[in-house]
Order: sequence, then C-alpha cells, then structure tokens
Amino acid sequence: GGYPDAAPPHAHPFEQEDLHETFEDEVQDERARISRPITFIPEDTTLNILQSTSTPGLLAPLAEGGLQCLVGGARANVGQKAGRYAFEVKVLNAIQQPPITTANARPVLTKPMLRIGFSLGGVMPIMGDYEDSICFDLEGHFLWGKQRTHACQPLGYDGIFTVVLDLTIDIRRLSSISLFKNGKRVTSPQTIPDALKGQVLYPTVCFRNMDIYTNFGPQSFAPLSFTCRMLQAASEEDVEVIQYQPPSDGKYEVLFPVFIPNRGSFEWLDWFLTRNPQYTELSERMVIEWATRSGVWRSTVGTGSKDRPEMSSGVACLDDGSVKTILQSAAALQKRNFVVMEVKSNLVKDERVQNLRQFCRPHYRRIAKVMIGEPSEAYKQSVFSETLRLKQEKAQSEWKSRRLERARQRLLDEHQRQVDRMRLGENAFDENAQDGSFQGAVEDEPEPEVFLTEEEKEACLYRSSTTPDVATSVLNVAYKTFSIPGETEGFESVVYDWAPPDVAQIELQQWLTMMKRTSLVENLQPSQWFKERLESWKKDVTTWQAKFAERQEPAKRVARMQKTVEGLAKVGVEQQLSPEEDLKSLQELAQQESDVFSVEDILNVGENEPLFADFTMEDWAMTGLRFELSLLANSFKRDVNEEGRDGFPIEHLQFYYNKYFHKALVPRAFGVERVEDIVSMLTDTVVVHDGLVESLVPETIEDNDIFVKLAEESRRERLERYDMGDENARLPFVVRPPAPDLGRPAFGNTKPPVMHPPPMPPHMEPPPHHPQQIPPPHLLNPSAAAATAASAIAGNSPVAWAQQASPQLQQALRLQQLQQQQAAAATATGSAQHWGGQNNMYAMAQQAMLIQQQMAYIQQMRSMGTG
Repeated sequence: GGYPDAAPPHAHPFEQEDLHETFEDEVQDERARISRPITFIPEDTTLNILQSTSTPGLLAPLAEGGLQCLVGGARANVGQKAGRYAFEVKVLNAIQQPPITTANARPVLTKPMLRIGFSLGGVMPIMGDYEDSICFDLEGHFLWGKQRTHACQPLGYDGIFTVVLDLTIDIRRLSSISLFKNGKRVTSPQTIPDALKGQVLYPTVCFRNMDIYTNFGPQSFAPLSFTCRMLQAASEEDVEVIQYQPPSDGKYEVLFPVFIPNRGSFEWLDWFLTRNPQYTELSERMVIEWATRSGVWRSTVGTGSKDRPEMSSGVACLDDGSVKTILQSAAALQKRNFVVMEVKSNLVKDERVQNLRQFCRPHYRRIAKVMIGEPSEAYKQSVFSETLRLKQEKAQSEWKSRRLERARQRLLDEHQRQVDRMRLGENAFDENAQDGSFQGAVEDEPEPEVFLTEEEKEACLYRSSTTPDVATSVLNVAYKTFSIPGETEGFESVVYDWAPPDVAQIELQQWLTMMKRTSLVENLQPSQWFKERLESWKKDVTTWQAKFAERQEPAKRVARMQKTVEGLAKVGVEQQLSPEEDLKSLQELAQQESDVFSVEDILNVGENEPLFADFTMEDWAMTGLRFELSLLANSFKRDVNEEGRDGFPIEHLQFYYNKYFHKALVPRAFGVERVEDIVSMLTDTVVVHDGLVESLVPETIEDNDIFVKLAEESRRERLERYDMGDENARLPFVVRPPAPDLGRPAFGNTKPPVMHPPPMPPHMEPPPHHPQQIPPPHLLNPSAAAATAASAIAGNSPVAWAQQASPQLQQALRLQQLQQQQAAAATATGSAQHWGGQNNMYAMAQQAMLIQQQMAYIQQMRSMGTG
C-alpha cells in the first residue's frame, strides 16, 4: 500500500522534541584506516540506476516507460562488521510523476521515496520487505522483514540524513542503528535483529523518482553532537571490502544459457548466481520479482511460465514486457557481466541473433553456454546436498513430533494410573512417580540419518514443477525451430559445459522427436479432404437409415416371419435330413453368413436384406464412432504432414475430436470412464501404437461400407460370446431413442446421445431365455413338431404354428401388435414419423433381435430333437 503524503521538497520539517543522545564520543583509534574508496559498483546496483562518472556518489534513476514504478537500489562495496560508523544521504531532486491509470483501478506507487540503511551482500539491493536488510524511510518508519515500526514523524525531502550503525561490542549497550537529520537525532536507537547480528552489513540506499547524493566521508556534511567517524575513515579490521576482479582484457561476459525446456534451467541459474554474484540476471522473472518488491500489485502468482510469468498488474508497460526491453537497452550501456536467461529465445536462431545485437559494444564478449546432457559434477553435488538437507529437515521434524507424542502419551498414562490409585484408596503420591519426571522419559529412538537413493538423485536433478519453463501453447509451436547455437551467429565462443557437442546434439534431436510425437497442435484446421469424407459419410448414413426404416415396416416384418417359419418347416418335413446332414447344412449356412467382408452390397446381402438388418441403436452408434475416430486419425496425419508424426497421443483425443467434429467426446456416453476405454472397444478400427492413436483403416479406402462391416462383425462376435455365457459381451451402454425431430440428423449432433436403459412395459419384457437353453419339453420331439408345422402350413396358418411352437414368437407377435397400435395412434395425432421413421429404430431393433433369437432357438430345437 501507499504511504501518507510526505512534506513536499524544501518544506520545513515537522517540529519535534530533541531526543536524548545516548552515544558518547568515540575513543581515539590508532588502527590502520581503509584506503580503498567506497563507491557503488554496478554489480550491486539495479539496472535503472545511473551513476555520475564526474561526481562520485551521485545517483539518478531512469523514470520513463514504466520504470517510474520500480524502486532503484544501490549497495556500497564496503561492509561494516564492527565499530560505529556513519554515512550521509541528501535528496537533490524529487521528481513528481503523474499517476498511472491501471486496468484494475488499483493505485500504482510513483511518489518519490527514499530508504536508507544496510543490507547483506549478495542479495538484491532492495530493502524493506525481506529479513536481509534494515532501514529507515522518510515517512518515519523503521523497516525489517515484513515489520514496519513507527520511529519518528515524516521527515520531508530536504536536509541531510545520516545513518549511524553501532556494532561496538560493549556490555553497556546493544548493537543498534539510528537516523539523524541535519546532525540532530530523529529516532531512538533501533536494536539490530538477531538474524543480522554477526553479519557484514553494507550501506544501501533505495529510492524512486529522485536524484540523491551519498557521502561516505571521510568528512561529514552535517556533524553530529558526538564524535563519530564516517565509514570512509573506518579501521580496516572493522570492515570488509567486496572485490569483483575486472576482466583482464576489459571485456565483460554476456552469457546465453541454452537448455532443453524443463531440464533444470532456472535451478541452474540460481546455483550459478550464488557462486558468481558478479553476474546480473536478465529475464522476465527478474523484472517481475523487482516490480513486486517495489510495491506493484500483482493479481496472479505462479501463473504463466518461468520464461514468461504473468504480471497482471494492470500497468500496460509492465504486463506486455516493455519494461524488460528498456532495461535490456540500458544494460547494454553498462560495464558488467550478464546472464540472459531466455529459455525459448536462446533455442531459436532468429531470436538469438536479435538479442546478440543489443550487446554489440566492444566491451562485451558474447558466449553461448550449452547446458544439454549430463549435468556437471559440481552442479549435481550442489543439488544433492540441498535435496538431502530438505529431506533431513523433514525427517528431523517427524522424529521430534514422534518423541513429543510418546512423551505426551506417557504422561497421560501415568496420570490415569494416579487416578486409578486414588479410586482404589492406594497412595496416589508414589515416591517413584513423584521423582520420575517424564521430561524425555521416552524410549530411546536414535536421531534419523537420511540418504538419497539413486532414484531420488535422478529425480532431483530435474525437479518437476507446476510452472513449466515455457508455456505449453508456446512450446508446441516453437519447438520446430529449436537448435544449438553456432559461432557463425555472432558468438565469440560456444561452450559445452555438460556434454560434448555431438552428445548434446543427439539429446536435442531425441527431445525434438519426442515433442513431435506428443505435442498438441492447437492451430490445426480440418482440411478439405476431411470435409468431403464427412459429407460422403452423412449421405451414406441417410441411405442406410432409410433402408433400415423400410425394413422395419409392420407388414414386411410379418411377411418375413411367415417366410422364415415356412422355410424351417419345409426343411424339417420335406427334406427329411438326417441329423448329421442337418447339422452340416446349418454349419455351411453359418459359415456363409459369417464372412461379412465378402459382401459386395451391404444394402442387399440376399433377398433384399441389408447387412445391418439386425443393428440396434447401439450398433449404429458404434458404427458412427468407428468412422469418426478412423477419419480423425487419418485426417490428423494428412493435415500435420510431418515425418515421424503418424498419430497423436491418446491424451489429446478429446481435443482433436472437438477440433474436427465440433462436439465433445464424452466417455460416459458410451458407458466408460476414460477415452482409453473407448479406443479399447474399437480395436478393429483404431489402435494405440507406441503411445499414439492410429487408424487401421487406410485413408485410401474411401468406401464407407467397411465401417458397417466392422460393426456387423463385432456384433456377431459379441453374440457368440454371449451365447457361450460371457455376460461381459454386451455393450456397456444403451441408446435411448431421441424425441421426434425430423430436422435433426442421426449423426453429427453437437450433443452426445442420452445413454440409459429405456422403460419397457411389463408385458413387453423379453422372456428369460438364452440360445443355449434347452427347449421346452413339447418341442423335444422333432416328428411332432414337424407334423404340427405341416398341418399349419397346409391350413395356411403359419402364425398359428408359431404360436403353438414357441412362446418367444408369441412375444414377438405381441410386440408387433403393440407397435401397430402405437403407429396408428401416432398417425391420428400427426406424428406417425416417430414410430415409422429412424427415431423408432430402437423398438424395431428390439423386435428384430427377438425374431433372430427365435430362429436360433428353432434351429437348436431341430438339431437336439433329432439327436
């Protein structure tokens, strides 16, 4: 949040009482003084700070293009570890920036701000939010970590501010830090937090939208009421100097690390910067962390990718990456070492060349560091040590919890024993119990010692994270352009730190092959070939359904029943076949009917009967699904047209199905929970080979009859399994007939059909019959059955014979009569199409199944009766 408005520049400061001075004059110190000048080195200064080359100590920030939102920081090269010393800061100019309007209507801090204090070395020189620094601000607060303590009244911008750090080892006073203005104390001494005691503390300033001047001495501009040396006059024993060796040839390094995504890129960067603090990170991650520590509100945390995290601050120049571009331009003017961490850009040649142009000045040496292959031993040992430390801490915490729980349980048990003694009248204050303190009275369990297994070592090198290095949508498009850099691109050198060039190239090619097989092609669009095949399928389906509906007309169903009964009766009476001949003829007939792939015309397999005559609604659904998945697999291969990409991962099936057919593939609509189960139901059409979904029907087969043949073959195979007692042979779903809607096509709906068992009246329930069940006793005599059939035929009453011969045919006839009554009623109300068209296929298919079941029943009766 923001601070209360401070006094404008050059305004008279608020009046306040003079605080009692607690410091005494410094004792004469004869020790050697430091000779190295104290200054701000670029490595410990944020990128938006410009230092004057003619006036040491003069600092000015960049305050345009969004940089006015960022806090600049600078840390001196000399740190204090003992003694009492001071340094001064003066505000030269406070720049009043206009307010920034954000999309989320949140205020953005652009008001001039100054913080003066000390921080640890090797950290970002931003104070006030972490426990690695202590400071005062001009609003009168003392800041450490997340704590903000009121120390004095607002101080305004004018005047000279002096910070005194007292680290003198003295039993009379504690280590403290104090703030003075124009030589007068404005805060009482603030105690140094325990986390910073014993540390080397470096003078640090943080400011925004103001020009400041810092003075480290040896002379003071605003003398204090007591003797206190400036830091430039400190004894050598009380300070520590940071020394970054300048390059011998005057050229600073700009490193471009090249990593395979999600292979430890940013983990390596953190490790590298810890070992090499003289390098400055250039990345989107650095900018967002900087903006967050500057007080810019961020709506989302942990979104996007590590390479391009989302800021979502409402400030356009921060959210679109403009600030990073400006900082890179400013960095090119500074003499310091950089690490340009761009996971994607460092793998793409054109983007590498563009980034190289920003560092074309002669004081830079541009180096590509290829980090592909087996990590270096130093990096692995560092990762193993950190992983082992975390594992040890977890085991230690669990061990302590167990000890405390056992101690607590022992105390509870002893208390219960004392209660029992009192209840029984025994001495409740047993001497042993009184003396036996239960502190630590637990069974001995040694302190755990953990180690890393080989599996853990392998896993910790590339830690899995919910935030990828590169966004999946970006990676799926850009990976095709990934390559290892070469010196011809403009690099002074290409260094392979982890593996030789040939090994790194092989590993990158293997990763590219894997990406080619598994990446999601989000911009894929259906081709004209796909649209033509889909239109051809819709036309064929219309023809098939018309033929199927025509076959289900009541009059034609009765004629087929009569013909079937007459034919079976004639075979049993007139031909007088022996049992062996009868069985052989039935086997030959079954063999002919089983070869569905030899059928030339699926609309007429004999006597104008279609191959799909016995289809149910479920069979039609599976036929359509066979076509769709086969067409999807073949179209994907054609449209992508990449060598080595013969299919797509099954995890992407639902995405591509929706992409091509503009509808969802819902596994539960087919009675299963996963798309893998759907594919397992269609192993005659599609298959998962090496993790990829591929079609078994070549794209060169343009005749859609193959899918009807596959569905019929599968239906017959399921029926055979069911006849053998396999209850799992049934399809795991039932299609409910849709409501009457002549304008809606049977296939291609945007919504999946509703799948659940339809209601059936009690008198229409099929009898509990199985084709292997033994026929009723009155049908076991073939002669009697044949005689009955002959007399029925002679009397022109085959239906009467069927009624005498089989309760199943009686059930079918009742179903037929009910169907006729319903059709008549529907005709009277103007909706006859509901019962005579394609929407009544379920009832028709059920009747066809009953009739087919009866035919098999009669054949079994003949074969078993003659035996």
